Amino acid sequence: MSGASDSDKTQTDLRVSARSNFDARALLGGLIAVALGILTIMEGRRYPSGSLLRMGPGYFPLLLGSLLAGLGAILCVTSFFSRTSPRLEMILWRPVIMIPASILCFALLVTPFGLGPAVFALVFVALLSERTFNPRAALLMAVGMTTFVWIVFTVILAMPYPLLTW
Repeated sequence: MSGASDSDKTQTDLRVSARSNFDARALLGGLIAVALGILTIMEGRRYPSGSLLRMGPGYFPLLLGSLLAGLGAILCVTSFFSRTSPRLEMILWRPVIMIPASILCFALLVTPFGLGPAVFALVFVALLSERTFNPRAALLMAVGMTTFVWIVFTVILAMPYPLLTW
């Protein structure tokens, strides 16, 4: 009797192991990519797509949305064939909060204060998301990126983005 019981238990363990041996992070990432791809396709369909030789404003969003949805679907499928079962880790809240906050800072600062303060705040707040935040390095990076963005957009491309406005 105990032999049959051990065999049943082994088969049950194998079935549970086979069912749960997928990469949950890859599946979630794939589903998010598919959803974003579909949303991009839906938005891109509002514009004329044109043809390959005469691309319209909707062509590129349709192309990128299709590519994103396709790669997301591939990621979803391959997540079920994973040989390793990754350990689910705690969510790192600092990047989850600080990266969108940096984008919000840029959006709120660019019109009233200009490109310089907006880019500086974007980079500095984004760097606050690092576990080992170094204020001096963040300051140098923010100044460097602000200078780079000003040179590229204002000097080289001659776009009308003022560095400072009051």
